[in-house]
Amino acid sequence: MHKITFLIISILFISCSSKEEKVIIPSEKKNFVPSNKFPNVICDLDGDKRNDTVSLINNIENKKSGLKIQYANGKADYLGMGKKVIEQNFDNFDWIGVFEKASRGKTYWSNVNEEGEVIVDSNEVAPSDRITLKNDGIFVHASESCGGGIIYYKNKKYNWIQQE
Repeated sequence: MHKITFLIISILFISCSSKEEKVIIPSEKKNFVPSNKFPNVICDLDGDKRNDTVSLINNIENKKSGLKIQYANGKADYLGMGKKVIEQNFDNFDWIGVFEKASRGKTYWSNVNEEGEVIVDSNEVAPSDRITLKNDGIFVHASESCGGGIIYYKNKKYNWIQQE
C-alpha cells in the first residue's frame, strides 16, 4: 500500500512541476548601420525634458544615409535613407558636413527668399516668419558650401527651416 501511495504522489509531483519553455524571439531585421562620420546629437526634440538621441545612419540596401531619431520613451523615427525628407527635394543625408543641436529658445527663419537669394539682414524678415524653437532641433549643413537647415518637431510632425 505504501508503494502505491508513494508512486501516485511521485507521479503527481512530477507532472505538476513547472517546466521551463525556451521562448525564442526573432531579432528585428535592421537594414541600416551607424555612420561614424559624426557623434550622435543629444537633444530634447519632443519637449518631454528627457534626452533624445539623433544618429546619422546608412541604409545597407540602397546605400543612402539618413537620421535615426531615438526618443527617450523608446519610440524611433527615421528620416531620409531613400524617403523624401520633410517635403524637401532630397532623400539622402550624405551631403552633410555639419551635424549638431539647434538649441531651444533660439529664433530662426528661412534665410533664403523666393528668388533664391540669401537674406543677410534680419530686418528683412517679417516677425511672423521668425520661429523660436520651443524644443531643441537638429542643424544640418553642407561643408564649405551654401545649403542646409534646421529640423524641428512641432505638432507631431517634423518641420524644416532653410538655412543659406
